[in-house]
Amino acid sequence: MPSATIITSFEKTRALAKGTRWQRYVHAPARYCTAMAQKMILYPLTGVSKKVTANVFWGETMNVGLPSGTDIYLTGGRSDDAELRLTLYLLLNLKAGDTFIDVGAHYGFYSRLAAWCGATVHALEPSPLSFEMLEENVRDRPGIHIHPFMAGEREEMVDFYSFEPQYSEYDAADTTQYERQAWFRKAEKQMTKIRCTSLDHFTDENNIRPDYIKIDTEGSESVIVNGAMQLLKVNSPVIILEYLSAERENTAHINALETLLGLGYRIHVIQENGTLETCPEPDVYLASMDRDSENLVLKRS
Repeated sequence: MPSATIITSFEKTRALAKGTRWQRYVHAPARYCTAMAQKMILYPLTGVSKKVTANVFWGETMNVGLPSGTDIYLTGGRSDDAELRLTLYLLLNLKAGDTFIDVGAHYGFYSRLAAWCGATVHALEPSPLSFEMLEENVRDRPGIHIHPFMAGEREEMVDFYSFEPQYSEYDAADTTQYERQAWFRKAEKQMTKIRCTSLDHFTDENNIRPDYIKIDTEGSESVIVNGAMQLLKVNSPVIILEYLSAERENTAHINALETLLGLGYRIHVIQENGTLETCPEPDVYLASMDRDSENLVLKRS
């Protein structure tokens, strides 16, 4: 279990994330002015992301790019409510000796948190620019192994879309969910060919037996699960899956859930205190909470 000091530090991050702009300014005036200048003036003029060092709530530092990493830079953690609850869940449950696979690691926030909790981490990030930052953030950090490829259904080369820095968290092989969103129509994007391999092949080849797998891949969820069938059947890792609402084209997420349910997994949502509650109908849950995304936790019964 984390110490009372770490929990207190997390609660300060949560308060800042849920607080007002004025509260974030008072907490760190120089950082707030830097972040807002980058977001409102410099990035729109230049299109260039600014690399800065953030102080994360568990007492370490990591690099992020502004404006995409503004929440971590200003609060010490992720600011979305679902991300805050996921952070607390991992903080309360990960322990030394666990193995954590971070599929879609981006800058490595959750990879770094998992390693701090004592887990051995394998971070997968196919986006070249995000991988550069991830590589910086895990350098000289024992227990974190990074892999510059995409998880999928089989070994192959696939088309992959990278967006301008402001939208780098949305880099994906499938852009269907974005096509009705205003930012997608105006954002600069580049398509490249990247390596894809299955989690079954990756874990078998490297003798990895994960306890937790976090999947945040913007539309590739179904093929990732299909490529991990042997791993899921034999090892039954806990799956943490970002799930989108129907308005955001959640076909891949629904298919992934159906496959996992067929294997005996059950769906849970994370409560404010980091505990789990069963959630048999995630679409109903999202509607009741007026949310368009959630981090679901799936455990095999």
